[in-house]
Amino acid sequence: MRSFKDFSTITITEGTVSIWSGAIRRKPKAYADGFIEKWKNGEKLKLTNDKGYVELKKDLDLIKTLEKVAKDGLIEDEMIQALKDGINGRGKWQFDGRTAYLKDVDGNNINLNKVDKENVNPQDTPSGAEWESIISVGFNMLDMGQKSPIPSDFKKYGLDKITIFNKFWPKYNDISLKLGDAFRKEGFQAPMTQTGAGGGGTVKLNKDWTSWGGKNKTPKTDMSTKERKISLKKKGGSQLMSAQKGEAMATFHAALQLMGTNSKNQKYIEGIIKKVNSDFKTIMLDGTVGDLDNPSSALRKGLEKSGDFKKKKQEIVDQQAVNDSLSALMEEVFNGRGRGKEQQEFHKSFKEHFVFEAASGLTKFKGGLGTASHLVEFTESGTISKFHPMGKVDGIGDGQWNIHQDIKDMARSVDFYVSFKTGSKNPYSALRTKTAKQVKEDYEPTLRDLVLETLEEDGTLLLTEENIQLDEFALVKKAFDKVSRRASKMRGWVQDKAKDAMNWLKGFIGALLKKVSQALSKIATMGKKALHALLNFFGFEPKNASGSGPAIIFHKMV
Repeated sequence: MRSFKDFSTITITEGTVSIWSGAIRRKPKAYADGFIEKWKNGEKLKLTNDKGYVELKKDLDLIKTLEKVAKDGLIEDEMIQALKDGINGRGKWQFDGRTAYLKDVDGNNINLNKVDKENVNPQDTPSGAEWESIISVGFNMLDMGQKSPIPSDFKKYGLDKITIFNKFWPKYNDISLKLGDAFRKEGFQAPMTQTGAGGGGTVKLNKDWTSWGGKNKTPKTDMSTKERKISLKKKGGSQLMSAQKGEAMATFHAALQLMGTNSKNQKYIEGIIKKVNSDFKTIMLDGTVGDLDNPSSALRKGLEKSGDFKKKKQEIVDQQAVNDSLSALMEEVFNGRGRGKEQQEFHKSFKEHFVFEAASGLTKFKGGLGTASHLVEFTESGTISKFHPMGKVDGIGDGQWNIHQDIKDMARSVDFYVSFKTGSKNPYSALRTKTAKQVKEDYEPTLRDLVLETLEEDGTLLLTEENIQLDEFALVKKAFDKVSRRASKMRGWVQDKAKDAMNWLKGFIGALLKKVSQALSKIATMGKKALHALLNFFGFEPKNASGSGPAIIFHKMV
């Protein structure tokens, strides 16, 4: 599987200097006519990097082919193939890979990537929102039985402004009808209306979304039809994209919530919590307390050496070591690096939910107008190049949504990565005492709370105001040291004295693990809160969440 960094956003910016790859190949409607006019007139064209000028040989067959390709709205690879084919065997363009070549007046081959884009000022072409208008007008014209729009009736076409007619008709009339028909053939039903940037004030962000770091208010829905809401992308430009950090982080949290909302996912969540519980026990016991009862263990034999004893003591009470191990476990689970069946199933399902949310905006807009139900990619020539239903998106409650197989299939081509950091700790946790738990019935303990509670019940160390300012495992170390000092005043061999302290630790960890298992069992039943509660229990916050893959999924997250 490719790593996240293997994906990159593939774009060609306006600063690109080539008339070919930076202009004609990606925006023929904007640049081709101006280029053809200079070509026909024999004007000298400036080369890139101030390397002089060139006059191209006028070839009417090649010019006619480019004119047709530009009129059809073909771009990138489709454009290249059409130029290679020519028209009825004539006007075939020459290429080296994806780079076009023409002859100059002296018969030399001229690489069009060596010709400066600044030779031609771009014509006005539709923006994304204007393409939405063009498609909506064509779709509604067909429903109204019209072959050309009537500007005075612009509101009947689902438009807010009349300017679209002044700018793009009659040039885009035929393309509008072709696109309208393409949408009708995919089962969309009239009328079609634009959502508009920001949803015209009617699209609202979920408060949870903003609390998770998401700020982009762009609705996923560009146009709406009867029972369908369309997320639209024009073919061309970037084929791979990466989500912005804030949007990716919010999408990660939304996926956590969605997985817990759907009852069918409980088996994945329960399996992963069971795995975390098992591994946490291993982290706390492996190579330390578990070896104490074995006289032949390396640990037991090494206890006579004070240096080894101190080192081992530090290992078992070092909170950072515990956090590092737990963090690695969490990242293994979410990023699909674990080999266990339950980990692989969890990762697969989680990534599907991440992609579903990224594409639909279900949680982001709570199933409202901003939430899209279908992904559609169109071409400037008037066809639909990609069409993907997303599934049921009526709301965020159990039974109100489901993920279509198309989205699950697309999830396989997406890279997802999350890393965690230890969250800030409140040394004055108000929930650690029995009194506080009685006041707050929905008390959800964290690992820190349980460590403090177990220490309090043990009674070895008084939890004074000064003490509870320490990290929980620093408190464990302090209690361990107290038992060690007490044992050292007793008669006997060093290993016996050490064992007293280690036996105390063994008993402490045993009591703690019982509480942890009970807490994790409760978390497994918490529905949409389960995964958030799991991270909160161990004090972890996502440090970074990233998603990258097909632009049709992520193009509204950049």
